[in-house]
Amino acid sequence: LSTLILDPKKRPSKSFENPFSQDKEGWTKKNYAISGTITIEKANGKTILVLHQNFKTSKGPDLKLFLTKKAVAAIGKNDAVEKYGIFIGDLKSNKGAQRYELPGSVNIDDFSSLVIHCEKYTKVWGAKPI
Repeated sequence: LSTLILDPKKRPSKSFENPFSQDKEGWTKKNYAISGTITIEKANGKTILVLHQNFKTSKGPDLKLFLTKKAVAAIGKNDAVEKYGIFIGDLKSNKGAQRYELPGSVNIDDFSSLVIHCEKYTKVWGAKPI
């Protein structure tokens, strides 16, 4: 089992202006605040995205997790993330520990950001560099 703890100080590319605030865990609020630690675990040939017990955000309809190659600063508040991201899964809860197995074809190193997105209303809750 190997665990990669994502660096909360990792900043988006300086080529983008970022008008959104970033919390101490590295989440950037787009429409709603998100906080909490995430890690990536690799075990038995599988890659698992882990939201830890301290994860929390506002409740919302149709919240989904996406990985995208876009830097956090390049993601707008109302972007249709599903058009340029890889769907990871429906957000199981707006708080607490959760685990998501990434599809086998996904190489985490090919992506820049984790995004929580409300597909129903095309609203980006927030994002975090990975």
